[in-house]
Amino acid sequence: MSLPFLKSPLGDEPVVVEGHFNASPERVFRAWTDGKEMKAWFGPGGNGLYTARVDARVGGRWRLDYGDNNGQRDVLEGQYLEVVTDSRLVFSWIHERRFDDGHVEKTAPSQVTVTFAATSDGTFVRLVHERIVKKAGRLGVGEGWNGTFARLEEYLATRIGSVA
Repeated sequence: MSLPFLKSPLGDEPVVVEGHFNASPERVFRAWTDGKEMKAWFGPGGNGLYTARVDARVGGRWRLDYGDNNGQRDVLEGQYLEVVTDSRLVFSWIHERRFDDGHVEKTAPSQVTVTFAATSDGTFVRLVHERIVKKAGRLGVGEGWNGTFARLEEYLATRIGSVA
């Protein structure tokens, strides 16, 4: 499996993912903070999000719902701890999985820091996801973020005016 965006060894703490995008920091930041845009690209697979709610301000909440999928429903949610427009996001992260039989699995809160740095031809994005308690969680998160960055790259490449 190719993991071009994952920079930390798979399963290690913290999970570090980096990528360069041919779009301005303002454009990339907007993709991360607008629910309609996130719905179009967020997540590692092709299924995409069912709903995306984002209140990108300190203390604001975010929630990404993948809807029903073969007897389970995955929801990612958290709270923004730091928001520096076009430059930095820090937010808590909880993954909840609900099964049709009523069973619920929920991770302990972890933390994600995303930085956006202007380059001569776009934006360098660095994501650090830390405080993931279980190695199995870090394995899944590493692969998930890698796929998410790949989808973001494709999304930005297909948007008219993405370099603006």
